Amino acid sequence: SGCVHGWLGVGAAALKRWDDAERHLRTAIAANEQAGTPPFTARAQYDLALGLLARDRRGDADEAAAFRALAPATAGRPGIFSNTAATLKA
Repeated sequence: SGCVHGWLGVGAAALKRWDDAERHLRTAIAANEQAGTPPFTARAQYDLALGLLARDRRGDADEAAAFRALAPATAGRPGIFSNTAATLKA
C-alpha cells in the first residue's frame, strides 16, 4: 500500500487542501523511493500531478507534466497511467 502519506495526500486533495496534499504526496514520493517501492512512488508522483493541476497555481501545470511523464518510467511500466491521461488534459 506504500507510505501512508500517499493516502493522506489523496484525502487532502479530495478536500481541496492543496498545500497539505502537496506536502503529503512529496513526502510519500521520498519515503517510497527510500523504501525501494517504485510502483508506490509512481502512484504518488501521478497523484501529485493531478493535485498540482487541480490547484492551478503558477508553475503547477509544468511541474504536473513533469511528474506525469516521470511516473510510468518510475513504475517501470510505460503506459501504466495512459487510461487516465485525459484527466490530466482536462
